Amino acid sequence: MNNKYLKILIPVVAIVVILESVILISRASKPQTVILDDQNMEQSNNAVVDQNPVLEFMFETESNTMQLNKTGLVKVNMVPVADYNLDAVELYIKYDPEVMTISGLDYDRSLPKPTFSKISVEKGMIVANFLISDEAGFGVRSGEVQSLITFMVTPKVPGNYTLEVNKVALGEESATLVVDNGTKNALPFTSNKLDINVLE
Repeated sequence: MNNKYLKILIPVVAIVVILESVILISRASKPQTVILDDQNMEQSNNAVVDQNPVLEFMFETESNTMQLNKTGLVKVNMVPVADYNLDAVELYIKYDPEVMTISGLDYDRSLPKPTFSKISVEKGMIVANFLISDEAGFGVRSGEVQSLITFMVTPKVPGNYTLEVNKVALGEESATLVVDNGTKNALPFTSNKLDINVLE
């Protein structure tokens, strides 16, 4: 009777040992995920913000004064303070869909076509994500204006309103990000705001 149990038990134990070995090996080969608590996450996000900015996003328009229900063109440019090759530019611009309509989102043809671009009325966000497939990255040069996107703004309500680049914030999904090709690090940046005065 004991021999019968041993004949069944030995293969079962061998299978369990093999399975555990496979699981341990597969875990060891996977990249480890570090889970940050709120304090460490905030420090990580602030690390990019607190560094001296090496890029500036700039809004450009013919006039900061717009007429109600009249459409105006807005450009978003980027100016680096040093030469960089970029792996990605993930651009998110906040606007208020209650007071303005955004349309005609387009990109500069010197850039590769965005992997994702959208005007999200639900989130009040203009999105243009450029992921560079070229191994060397996309080159930008110190002090040279690199055009990124253009779009049309049609004010719906008189008053004073703002368009701005959405920066890194704790728990923020739609945060603007610029990735350096050489270091694979996020580059710190600054941005102006576009203040629009809408007249009747």
